[in-house]
Amino acid sequence: MKVIGAGCPRTGTLSTRAALTRLGLPCYHMAEVALHEDHERAWYSLWLQLVEAIAEHSVGANADRDRCIAAFNAHNRRVQEEIPKDRLLVFRVQDGWAPLCEFLGCEVPDEPFPHLNAGADAVKAGLSFIFGIA
Repeated sequence: MKVIGAGCPRTGTLSTRAALTRLGLPCYHMAEVALHEDHERAWYSLWLQLVEAIAEHSVGANADRDRCIAAFNAHNRRVQEEIPKDRLLVFRVQDGWAPLCEFLGCEVPDEPFPHLNAGADAVKAGLSFIFGIA
């Protein structure tokens, strides 16, 4: 495994998947869960564990918006402090190919960076990806 990409929904994960695939790095995206029944069960079990852990350790039972955001930001800071800089890229799809390719040590493709899942395109992309329809 060369890359682990982690991101919340609607944060550029589908675009990042398309970019990594274009660079020859196979990538599993959560959109694929619906295609595999055994993945759905594993995902659901993992999701429940994750939600319980976050609720118990990060924000508590009486979480409000500000506490949730603070917990999210604290988690991101911990990751950035604990992972060596040469092994962590905090990537934003708006930055395009350059930082991703530099980090991975590969050439920048001669094509625009894929920007998928934006607004109305999100529904089309999801339907196309999951059901093969446009």
